[in-house]
Amino acid sequence: MNGFSVAETSRLLGISEPSIYRALAKNWPVDGTTKTSGRVTPEAVAGLLRRLGWIPSELRHGDLTREEVFVLTALSRSPLGLRSARSVARRAAIAPATASKALESLSGQGLVQERTERVVEGEVVDIKIWNLSWRSPLWRALAPVIARVVLPSPRQPAPRQRSVPSRFAHLFWNEDTAHLDVERDGTMIAERILRSNDAEAIAWAGGAIPPASLRKVRGLRNIPPRVADLADALAGGR
Repeated sequence: MNGFSVAETSRLLGISEPSIYRALAKNWPVDGTTKTSGRVTPEAVAGLLRRLGWIPSELRHGDLTREEVFVLTALSRSPLGLRSARSVARRAAIAPATASKALESLSGQGLVQERTERVVEGEVVDIKIWNLSWRSPLWRALAPVIARVVLPSPRQPAPRQRSVPSRFAHLFWNEDTAHLDVERDGTMIAERILRSNDAEAIAWAGGAIPPASLRKVRGLRNIPPRVADLADALAGGR
């Protein structure tokens, strides 16, 4: 018989059978065969994996909860850290209250830390940032397994940002960032940021500026090869 039983799907995804039933009831990728035969099609299993995420079997019965694993994964893929529990929640695709609880638990285990960082955002300000405790022996043991985790898809797609974040205003000392538009001024914004060597700004530009605008950087006058190559690499990664 084609497809998987709910019990098989539960074991495969590491998700409880009630959660599988609830997911199927919400009409996530399920075709008529699933509804009439009680079998979960391969397409439905793939849809459930994308929506609910997946953690390796080595982590399913350990000391970490599923949500704590997702928080560690989100932070491991944000090497510059995340500014708040809400930001962590958004990246891990879990509820903010759940993320706060997970961060508190992980902090007690020495796996994450909240530190204060002084940044320039039009003016010098101190902000709180959550980071992994990269040197923790426990993290080093977990890292190879965490690398295999599949995070759930976001509950709501993040809105596309059209403006330059205020924290990068110092890079545009002769421009009013409030009037800069990522779609209209993308190539100029990209050039300014890629020349700056500001790692956080470059990471933002790689995700926010359209690939076509990034590719145009190479055609600008007096562009160093390093900057042009970086623009092409960011465009090619999208």
